[in-house]
Amino acid sequence: MKLWTRLFLARRMRSQHLVAQRTAHVIDRVMFDIGAQRMLQGTMLLDRRLRPRFCGGRPTTVRKPLAAVPLAGLAGAAGPDAAEGVQSACTDLLLESVLREFRRQSPRFQSLP
Repeated sequence: MKLWTRLFLARRMRSQHLVAQRTAHVIDRVMFDIGAQRMLQGTMLLDRRLRPRFCGGRPTTVRKPLAAVPLAGLAGAAGPDAAEGVQSACTDLLLESVLREFRRQSPRFQSLP
């Protein structure tokens, strides 16, 4: 029974570190898929299960997310480049800015260890 439960239930984010890892993965993946310039036109969301998600424009979800961070106005959003080293540095700056906004907007995320 435990095996079925693990397979079908979504993983819960249990710490800020896990959310940060997943957010970095989402940022890298989106930057690779659609490019840095188009990514900056979108929004990073933190849903009720504390999962980071990317929305290509304004969020139009029925349920209100815990946090919604428009990427265009963040500190790490200035001048991303396609070079690998610059992309990594840009990802790190963007990640720090997004996590800072998640903490500011969501008391539930802030209370995680």
